Amino acid sequence: MIEKKLSTGSEWLIIEGLIGPGGKFSLLSSRSQQRVSAHKPKGAKKTSEYSLLLLDEEGETLMHDHPMIRTPVVCHEFEPDHKVLVGRLPLLPGAAIVVILRQEREIYRCLVGKSPDIKVKWPKGRLQRGKSYHLSLTLSKPDKGDDALLTLAIHWGAKHYRVVAISEVSESLTFDPKDLPGGKACRLSVTYQVGFRSMTAVSPSFSLAPLKPHLRMLKPREETTLIAGAPVSLVAEVDDPQGNRSLPAALRWSVDGKCVGTSPQALISGLPEGEYRLQLSIDGMKQPVIKRTLKVHQAPKI
Repeated sequence: MIEKKLSTGSEWLIIEGLIGPGGKFSLLSSRSQQRVSAHKPKGAKKTSEYSLLLLDEEGETLMHDHPMIRTPVVCHEFEPDHKVLVGRLPLLPGAAIVVILRQEREIYRCLVGKSPDIKVKWPKGRLQRGKSYHLSLTLSKPDKGDDALLTLAIHWGAKHYRVVAISEVSESLTFDPKDLPGGKACRLSVTYQVGFRSMTAVSPSFSLAPLKPHLRMLKPREETTLIAGAPVSLVAEVDDPQGNRSLPAALRWSVDGKCVGTSPQALISGLPEGEYRLQLSIDGMKQPVIKRTLKVHQAPKI
């Protein structure tokens, strides 16, 4: 399912924090991002008890909205009445201050800060697994007291991405794509988070050889004793580091070269006494392939 986006160009401010029984607000996380999902967090409901305001430097209101409230997934056993406030506001030009009100009474105020700046010198061409790459970064200096972080991520396909590393502010990042998903059109991104604000630099497209799928034959196990005429259960698991969810439907079981199943689970009605070659593969791929010898014996006489 492709998420509907509220915004694809504007910068949005995301705030999450705990609301105690007395209405006190404690910030859990804050960030800015270019895209915001239109879907509400699970279990969240909009509330009129709280208000989220965006002010300019003179204290004039630029934006007013009501945040969402939800029950936290994990809560301290001695403080079970806490709830989570989730607020989202577009960072309009001139935005300088964020204020949270509870029944028109201010419970939180924070400076938005200026947007950071980042430039990255990217590697060129095809990346090689097992080789270290160094990214040179040019960063604006964070304001005093602002927490700052760098997040390196890889993007591939239409909508896949994975965080590679999170680090403190540095002029360089080093990574090895050994275990990263790949494809013909991948991109790297470095996000520079400073206080509420963030800026992301994205690399030109590059290629990285895809990782092989992880294929496992769960049944029958090695050295399993099979009885002639008894049904044989075949069970397998497969997952793809690139996120291809169609692989289970492409599994192929064969006995002595003859196909006997095309799904993660199959059943052979029964084999006569003898020795057989069982093979598990993925249609359209030469590798990986799992081969196993089946030894079928006559049932012992009573």
